[in-house]
Amino acid sequence: MFTARKVRELSDKTSPSAIKRKVQKITKLAKRASKRGEYAIGYETFCSYPIRERISQELRKLGYDTHIEYFNTIIKVFW
Repeated sequence: MFTARKVRELSDKTSPSAIKRKVQKITKLAKRASKRGEYAIGYETFCSYPIRERISQELRKLGYDTHIEYFNTIIKVFW
């Protein structure tokens, strides 16, 4: 039997390839939004906070500015 703590630890250790897929999806949405003249998007994901933080770090490496909150499920991406 798994405890809630163990399951939470498993979900926080998402593979790098899953994070890469999310980042690619977000950058594709940013490209579409920029063609419409927008300068920011909000991407809703139900991942845990550590996963959202890792996604945010990867986007920052690509030059985007991001904002995440602990209890909010939206990653705000600015360019």
